[in-house]
Amino acid sequence: MKTRRLLTWIGVALAASSQLAFSAANEAAYTALVDGYFEAIYAAQDDCAGIVIASDRWVADHSEELDALVAVLVDEGTALSTPEALNEAQSWYDAAWDRFGSNPKLMNVGLCMKSYEGVKNALGEFDARWTRPLEEVLETARARIVGATAVGGPGNLDVARLAAQTLARTLVLYTNLVNAYDGDCVGLANALNYWHGNYFELLDEASQDVLASIPKMSREDYTSLSEEWPGLEAAQPAFDKVAACVDKLEGKAQDHLRFQHEFLANMIVDKITHLKPSSW
Repeated sequence: MKTRRLLTWIGVALAASSQLAFSAANEAAYTALVDGYFEAIYAAQDDCAGIVIASDRWVADHSEELDALVAVLVDEGTALSTPEALNEAQSWYDAAWDRFGSNPKLMNVGLCMKSYEGVKNALGEFDARWTRPLEEVLETARARIVGATAVGGPGNLDVARLAAQTLARTLVLYTNLVNAYDGDCVGLANALNYWHGNYFELLDEASQDVLASIPKMSREDYTSLSEEWPGLEAAQPAFDKVAACVDKLEGKAQDHLRFQHEFLANMIVDKITHLKPSSW
């Protein structure tokens, strides 16, 4: 009955909807369900077999609801038609998943993923059915919006602004992650290892958009973008915390965290510093 009511509500909302971004109601419903899934996983974090049991039980109880929500969100995502709408949708999605990655309990789940095939399979199914479809619709929307921007057209500033906002968002996500593991250097190393690929994708996509858009801009747009470019000052305490953790650890753990720190921190600094229009 609960699922039928939810499906009916989703159908009515979709029929009446003309928004160009994911609707707040559907975002909230999706986030609540995903949070519930990982809370169930975390509750069994000390028992790898228990994680699989918790996952199976949760999926049996909620998969219809999540299938329906993801289908609606994907449909809404195909309507994304402006850089502003895409940025809003991407910001929500990144923030939702940053909460998962910045939870210290992730470390134990990650260890189970490495040592217990069932956990890897359970989380892999969740990713394939309920997270990857949203990532793909955002990637498709981004490619469509960027590709449709005419040479010399006003949309180039919008695209570059979106890229600058992505760079700024990466700084916020990185800072939040580091702060969540304040004092737990081993946990921080595991979390950065889990998320470095996501940060790399965000930075790489933003870099490509900036490099493609800036040469097509007018001088006025170029100057405006330079003035709006994100700074690094707010993220410096996070960089310092990771560097301090590197000094506290020893052996392989120290080498592991040093690599993550140098890879992410240096890449973030490099992208934001050298892509700034006034530095060209």
